[in-house]
Amino acid sequence: MVLPVRTLHIDWRRRRYIPQKKSAILHNILQSGLVTIFSSHGYDPLKYWSVHAGKGSIQRVRTPDLAGMTLELMSSSFCTTYISAPEDARMRICCNMPVLTLVLEYLNLPFTFELQIKDSRNMKRRYRISTCQLTSKLGTLTCNMPLGLCRGWNKIEINLQELARWSYNSNYVEFLGIQIYANCRLRRVYFSDRKYSESELPDEYLMKDPVELNMKYNDNTPFTLYPTNLYKDWNWLD
Repeated sequence: MVLPVRTLHIDWRRRRYIPQKKSAILHNILQSGLVTIFSSHGYDPLKYWSVHAGKGSIQRVRTPDLAGMTLELMSSSFCTTYISAPEDARMRICCNMPVLTLVLEYLNLPFTFELQIKDSRNMKRRYRISTCQLTSKLGTLTCNMPLGLCRGWNKIEINLQELARWSYNSNYVEFLGIQIYANCRLRRVYFSDRKYSESELPDEYLMKDPVELNMKYNDNTPFTLYPTNLYKDWNWLD
């Protein structure tokens, strides 16, 4: 006779039952329009993030070419210095909005960020997007992708639905977590229910003093890259 078995999440160091918790970032928040999970402004920008300085430094600085504060992540060993959301590994962001946007300054140094999503096959997929990668590598649970950025301020817009379809031929269901590594200056990270043009964005989402940049495209990837001062509707998937 087969007995029903219930699986419990246990911390073996404390030998006690720990329930699964949902992240407080987007729990009980209406997920429509624009939802910010990080902004360098405000009193506590890392309220929902965990900080891992490692061998580097994580601090808020005022950049000379931009009015306002940014979060600077610097390290000689970039993989040891990062911030991650949600702040607890047992939590999840629980977001079903299809577009993720990062506004950051590329310092012409090694830079990486990771995403974790849940797809329609009930699998947790991890995407590691790095300027150190030259080619894409697709595994069962992990996908490594190259990233080409211009020196200066960039806006990375990722269509998560297209990313899941392009890599694993599945549908995007839920966003679980994100890790942003050194080296960069981070301005804002937010979700949106669709791609917004410059005229549709609120003033706090726009760059006040943009700098001149030159664009270079040499690969077909499932996300859009362009400087924050040039809001061009370039979609590589069309």
